[in-house]
Amino acid sequence: MRLLLTFCFFFPLLLLAQMPLGMQFQAVVRDQDNQLQLNQNLDLRMDLLQTGAEEQVLYREFHTAMTNDNGLVYVSFGQGTMPEGQLSDIDWRQSGLVIRCYAAAVGSTDFFLVQELPLATLPYAFHTAIADSIYGYDPGIPDGTLPGDFLVWQDSNWVVLPIGQPGARLIVTDAGSLQWDASRITGTDSAWVAALEQAIDLVDISGGTYERGCQEGSLSVEICSPDEFPVQQIAVNDFSIGRKEVTQDIWTAVMGFNPAAVVCGECPVTNITWYEVRLFLQRLNRLTGKHYRLPTETEWEYAAKRGIRAVPADDPLDLDEVAVYKGNSSRVQKTGSKDPDLLGLYDMRGNVWEWVSDWYQGNAYAKDPIRYPEGPVQGQRKSIRGCAFNSFAGTCLVSNRDAVNPDFRQANLGFRIAAGTH
Repeated sequence: MRLLLTFCFFFPLLLLAQMPLGMQFQAVVRDQDNQLQLNQNLDLRMDLLQTGAEEQVLYREFHTAMTNDNGLVYVSFGQGTMPEGQLSDIDWRQSGLVIRCYAAAVGSTDFFLVQELPLATLPYAFHTAIADSIYGYDPGIPDGTLPGDFLVWQDSNWVVLPIGQPGARLIVTDAGSLQWDASRITGTDSAWVAALEQAIDLVDISGGTYERGCQEGSLSVEICSPDEFPVQQIAVNDFSIGRKEVTQDIWTAVMGFNPAAVVCGECPVTNITWYEVRLFLQRLNRLTGKHYRLPTETEWEYAAKRGIRAVPADDPLDLDEVAVYKGNSSRVQKTGSKDPDLLGLYDMRGNVWEWVSDWYQGNAYAKDPIRYPEGPVQGQRKSIRGCAFNSFAGTCLVSNRDAVNPDFRQANLGFRIAAGTH
């Protein structure tokens, strides 16, 4: 695990018709060289932007705060100094709202970007099954809510909106309230479901064996992490995996809303937790009658190594040709914007990190069975693989492992679909 994801969180997580002021903002601060800023007094600039074809800064404020022993900084958004603009004038129902956090040494004007956080604006909401356990924050969820229900912040209270049936769309009425529109649902044999299945587009992968982990002799072995050892010959069954990462269009067709801050139908869907991906797959399987799932960590690495064109498989010699990463991009791109690998898969490295099914275990490679390992049966964090548009080249190695909490969401984390017996 070479590079932890920089992250920001806001509480409450849901911003709809109005925004609760004084939201607690938490960020891990790294400088331009990716070095954690520990116990540093910093000036922070918070910009609220409307993204799209053209970006517009709607509001700006400043804070001075100190990072802690872990590089974390805490401020209350909406209570900064030297505000530019009025938060009361913001229409929180519009899509594409983003907050960017910048940091600089106290008194300096040389600000560097800490993180970009898409706001969970209408029509997005989060799932209440995990909300009250997120980092010890209690949002005061009403009694009787069920997993998958949505919460709407209205008139300083949470209002429960039960989830619609698969394929229904979450819409805003003329009065500004939310409701589910099921008018397009005509049954699982409808044309739109067939088009959905065609858009998913799986590639069949023949089973076999491969060397799992950071391979000796690789040019990058000196930056491999302990969790990538020992290297073992691992057997994998036949399976299928998505040719591309799941797009915003596919997600919206199934879930009825788009959680991404920057709307781009052909871009990977992001800003989704592992739990929400599981709910998506359950609903997709109800619509199609299929058995789609997430790939295991072993399947993901097997497919990535079989498709890579560089030798040894861990050398990023072809990275610019196949990956959207920090060396050639500053934002997420449409899926398939780079060359495919030898298996016809796109973005196995780069664009966005990808959820897999496994619970993360740092010493899993020393414990897993040699045949068809599926990872530990329980844990605290879920494994993610690949790298993202804001990742350095050294992170974009197919043996690289990372992990985050299953309730984590960020603008550089998505997933792809798998199927078949593992």
